[in-house]
Amino acid sequence: MAVKTAWAIRDRLININQLDRDTERGFKCNCFCISCGSALVARMGDHTAYHFAHNSGNNCSVESIQHQLAKVIIAESISDSITTAYNNPIYTKRCDEEKLYSIELEKSLSGGQLIADCYANQDNKPFAIEIFYTNKKDSDHIDKYHNLGIPALEIDVSKMDLHLSHDALKKFVLHDAPRKWLNKPKEEQYIKYELTEDDSDYITADDAIELLEELHQNNRLYEFIGAIGVCGQSSFRRRERISVQSIDRIIESNDNYILARGYVAKNIPVSIILPLRDYEPSKFLSPTIVVNLDIWGSHHQVNWHGIDKWEKKLQYQADFMAQKKEKSRLKRLL
Repeated sequence: MAVKTAWAIRDRLININQLDRDTERGFKCNCFCISCGSALVARMGDHTAYHFAHNSGNNCSVESIQHQLAKVIIAESISDSITTAYNNPIYTKRCDEEKLYSIELEKSLSGGQLIADCYANQDNKPFAIEIFYTNKKDSDHIDKYHNLGIPALEIDVSKMDLHLSHDALKKFVLHDAPRKWLNKPKEEQYIKYELTEDDSDYITADDAIELLEELHQNNRLYEFIGAIGVCGQSSFRRRERISVQSIDRIIESNDNYILARGYVAKNIPVSIILPLRDYEPSKFLSPTIVVNLDIWGSHHQVNWHGIDKWEKKLQYQADFMAQKKEKSRLKRLL
């Protein structure tokens, strides 16, 4: 299906409604695709909404146009603010913003280890901005941001309407589109507790809920599991990262613990427990995360329990692939 958009490039970003219908329709618009750079046709008929279209045979996609359009909008938004917290799973009304002082597109970071879609505020609390339509950044990409200590915000533009007005489009990209920190700025990563001698042996339930929010936003609620299958002279290694994708709600909060419900995938629930004081939970039969809090610093330990089924599944897959490799090896010897 041909991609239809109200946006193109002609010296700068331009909306089709800015064109003169009598003198700039069709190829006379002299406009180019924001993504692939090919010439566009301005369709300005009587029976359909005005739109730019590619020539027949062009393979430019909605995804590539929306991705590039979001980057251009951000690049044009110097001195504006961008929302950095959206749809918080616990504090749903919280909204944080950062002012954009400078923007670089396709910025090479740390000697080319990462290429950020946008790089904001290079000289004043810098952070990267990643744009995605269908494919979120994988764990390896996120780990690089963590290891390099570079804050990175991810914005989901999959619901972008290519026929929005400029103001509506800007509002969507800067504020309304879903977003989360892949790696939060260092000074915001962890809650710092100011404890007195009288309360140094525990934190409050509110503190724990705040901490859970921080751990989730920083992608700390994960675990790597692995298995090695062996058959004859062949072996196969399987490794998988299981991570909390969303936090649904707080189920219970008392003086001993905070119990929350999260999801590893759409239909795979996981319990999240933050023990307070000296509470010691019992053995878990279903997927459960226990967060051991470091009240004096940020070295919180995230321990997974009740994941025997996942580990057995991984072992089965590793054994199966090892058997397959061994059969192939023996076949080659015949």
